[in-house]
Amino acid sequence: MKKLILASQSRGRKAVLENAGFDFEIIPSGYEEKMDQGLSPTELVVKLAQGKAHDVAKKATTAIVIGANTVGVFENEIMGKPHTEEKDIEMLTKLSGRYHTMLTGLTLIDTETKNEISKVVETKVWFHSLSDEEIKEYARSGEGLEKAGGYAYQGEGHKFVQRI
Repeated sequence: MKKLILASQSRGRKAVLENAGFDFEIIPSGYEEKMDQGLSPTELVVKLAQGKAHDVAKKATTAIVIGANTVGVFENEIMGKPHTEEKDIEMLTKLSGRYHTMLTGLTLIDTETKNEISKVVETKVWFHSLSDEEIKEYARSGEGLEKAGGYAYQGEGHKFVQRI
């Protein structure tokens, strides 16, 4: 039987697979996420997901490898991970009271047959209007610093969402 490998340390992706009842292992990818490749947001998330999956697939035999990448898109601008509190405040301020799109690229590779499939999932997210204090408090928490768009829907960031 082929093992299932998640090429990510994302707690959210891990939780999705666990909640779905999958038996899998995690092998983090060493693939570098370069956001400035001159690609459309859709092309970018696919390329990054493919890069992660290929990096791990080279190390695995008889497995199905899952690579994934998510970016936010606001007014055609890619919103990756803010990494700093200041950048997070900037991102959340832009999103306040507006909608944006979250794009997730997924790539599955069968390491035995070399078959590969990629897909993009698009989710539109509407935010409530946020106060400056709400934004600053959330940014100070650090929860969104390593999350596309600057917030974690699976965490406290869900409070910002009016509808999906």
